[in-house]
Amino acid sequence: FYRRGRRGIEEGRGRGDWMEIRVLRYCLTAAQEENITRAAEMLHLTQPTLSRQLSGLEEELGQVLFLRGKRKITLTEAGRLLQRRAGEILELCEKTEREIRAVGDEVRGTITIGSGESMAARQLIRWIRAFSEKYPGVTFEMHTGNADRIRERLDHGLLDLALLLSPGDLKSYGFLPLKEREYWGVLTPKDSPLAQKTAVTPQDLKGVPLITASRPAMRKQMEAWFGGEPIPPVAARHDLIANAALMAREGMGTVLTIEGAAEPYANGALCFRRLSPELTGSSFLVWKPHQPMGEACACFLQFVKNAAGG
Repeated sequence: FYRRGRRGIEEGRGRGDWMEIRVLRYCLTAAQEENITRAAEMLHLTQPTLSRQLSGLEEELGQVLFLRGKRKITLTEAGRLLQRRAGEILELCEKTEREIRAVGDEVRGTITIGSGESMAARQLIRWIRAFSEKYPGVTFEMHTGNADRIRERLDHGLLDLALLLSPGDLKSYGFLPLKEREYWGVLTPKDSPLAQKTAVTPQDLKGVPLITASRPAMRKQMEAWFGGEPIPPVAARHDLIANAALMAREGMGTVLTIEGAAEPYANGALCFRRLSPELTGSSFLVWKPHQPMGEACACFLQFVKNAAGG
């Protein structure tokens, strides 16, 4: 980090000097390699230099970040926290650099979007394709994750836009409601008794091991659908559908999920059946209203608003 002095910009001194982007990169590389010597080779540093940089960072933060063994280093709890935050900081720096370089050019740049697996995500991809044909200088980065992780990345400025499914609190966001609705149901083996039904009721699921979403908001929504009664036995919880579908194929249970996420897996050994009474959710494209938005993102958001009739 730097400060402005009488002779121009010079390297800063004092508290915080170790928290430089360069040192954060060193920390991430050491954590990834789990070995100081290998990390130093990758960074084109000597082993003593890298060790000194990491020790200085620990001294500055007042925390032990690495447990040093004979052949391997491991992260402490503080080290794991720094690893996560450092990754976000470096990603945000790279994103900021791309946006600044694009200022003044014709519409170009990178737009980062977070989304789960849903019907609305497919519509979003169609809009991205149409926008890319009109503005080939724009690159899209898609990040897939559950809603909690997507919100966190959006709040930290790592995403420009996010696709979220209700229920969820949107009061701190700007948002555009989308027409696509998501229907809840079960992804179940085709030889299951549930596969013989046109729709699945709470009574049908009594005693059935379930594979459910890990989000608390979703669990509350499902408890309400079950009439306030406890959800049947939970065999496992999941963030994304791919592993849950594998569990269902292996006979671990039946997956409670939305149709848009289940559809790619509802073939062969598995099938999808909607719930009865019907349970649906609305989709929203959201953004942080007071977060600076690049020209490319602002242009894309207006494009989507026009396409969606919003």
